[in-house]
Amino acid sequence: MPELKVDAVVNLAGSGKPNFPVSPTHSGGSALTTMNTYSYTSSGTEPSSPKNGAIWWDSSNNKVMVYINSEFKEIELNTDYPTTVYYGDRAHWAGGGRNHPNPGGYTNAIDYWNITSLGNAADFGDISATAFLMDSASDGTYIYNLGSGATSTAIDYWASATLGNASDFGDTASTSAGYVSAAASNGSKCLYTIDHSGSAYSTDTIEQFPTGTAGITATDFGNLTVTRWLLTAVNSDTRCVFMGGQNVSYAIQNVLDYVDFATAGNATDFGDLAQIRYYGGGAGSNSTARGLYLGGYDGSSTYYNNIDYITVATPGNGTDHGDLTVAQLGNKACANTSRACSAGGSIGATRSNVIAYTALMTAGNAADFGDLTEQKYIGGSASGAAS
Repeated sequence: MPELKVDAVVNLAGSGKPNFPVSPTHSGGSALTTMNTYSYTSSGTEPSSPKNGAIWWDSSNNKVMVYINSEFKEIELNTDYPTTVYYGDRAHWAGGGRNHPNPGGYTNAIDYWNITSLGNAADFGDISATAFLMDSASDGTYIYNLGSGATSTAIDYWASATLGNASDFGDTASTSAGYVSAAASNGSKCLYTIDHSGSAYSTDTIEQFPTGTAGITATDFGNLTVTRWLLTAVNSDTRCVFMGGQNVSYAIQNVLDYVDFATAGNATDFGDLAQIRYYGGGAGSNSTARGLYLGGYDGSSTYYNNIDYITVATPGNGTDHGDLTVAQLGNKACANTSRACSAGGSIGATRSNVIAYTALMTAGNAADFGDLTEQKYIGGSASGAAS
């Protein structure tokens, strides 16, 4: 082994001893030691008894941390290319079924609110037709609403930052699409599932279209692992996870399956929700790795207030995040980088106007945020830019 001998180690100025931040030792004592005292841990929880300089990959939050002066501090990663995130602080909630029996029916109203500030929703404009059983997705600039068009195949869209009514964007690939309950976008592509096509409920169809420029007709992407409807979706910038639902025999599902945006094809098993349920809301942000499933119904008698979370990049089962303020079905949800909002919903025939919120990346119960402009459920929700 090569041997290095020195007479003295001094600081850069040559005026004294150097200041080593991790207190190195030498091999001249009773036991062989090393000057390299750092450690590395990859886990979802903070390592115990770390020393200064210890590196921790926080796998629950996808962060690099270093231990300095009795606490872990986050290392901000800098790259030579811009980080693309597709999210916004403006929440949108479109369409939906109104309180039964008064006033009853469906609405074409679009509500909006600022996710960063607690308060009530306000009127944004209208989608092109009164409808429910739909979903929305966002590329940050535009909100795309599926299942609410003037025809059964039409896709609506509107600029997130500009109050006004929706316009026609294009058409679904399915020529008799009725309902869409799970939609998600990575900023350049939107994926969605067809709930109802012709006389068939519970399809396994996943379709796709490029965002940004109107005049498109969507194309086939692939198939779910289980034929079902009334599901929801969460996503990162690379992956979309479909959650829960009800199959063709009306059996409620806890299945999670996923596809990658870049590659058309069939879904792959991801894991299971903590409870078998459907009709819940899904929220996440492409700038984070976490997706939430909020609320839901077991198809028989139980309404859930449970919130599950998953790490989108890592297949696995749903984990407890906390509870909503009320148990319900038919709520819809969206998020910015740090906060998820769940709005609307139903318990029996009674619709809700409640908006609740929870921290996206930190487990905990939801709290009251404000109210929608009216009581409604199973519309479409997504977040986009406010300016």
